[in-house]
Amino acid sequence: MEGETHRVLDASAVLRGGLGFEDEKYLMPSSVFREILDPLYIEKMQSLIRLNRLNVKDASKKSLTRVKEKAREVGDLVNLSDADLDVLGLALETGGVIVSDDYAIQNTAYALGVEVEHAFHEPIKQRRQYTYYCRGCGQRYMPGVTECGICGARVKRKTQKSSVERL
Repeated sequence: MEGETHRVLDASAVLRGGLGFEDEKYLMPSSVFREILDPLYIEKMQSLIRLNRLNVKDASKKSLTRVKEKAREVGDLVNLSDADLDVLGLALETGGVIVSDDYAIQNTAYALGVEVEHAFHEPIKQRRQYTYYCRGCGQRYMPGVTECGICGARVKRKTQKSSVERL
């Protein structure tokens, strides 16, 4: 694995045809491997494992901590599943290229300096940072709060204008 660039796959990459790269090497966190339930895709992944083209591996706690900090910083932590965090951590740790259609993964990856390829859908065109606020009274909140503690209105996410960066 030393010196080679691997594609780090999330479930969207597998399910939308992201395994079409000839003679490529893939990495996948075990959490993503467990998400794939379709027998056809399981068989394809097992075949790639036998051919030494797919390695199921997990990121270190150190990498995951860094990913969570950056995801929290850009406001995407609440939009990322544990498997998404694992994909980001594994790519950060190995220098791999993420293959994903998930915009929250793409946004956080760009903030981490990790390269991303899309599997099927168009990739994000701008890196964004988000802030959370109450629609009723304007109070600002940390990600994950859904209801304002002051007025009871719904908490919404919005892009910080100064943080939008074209890719």
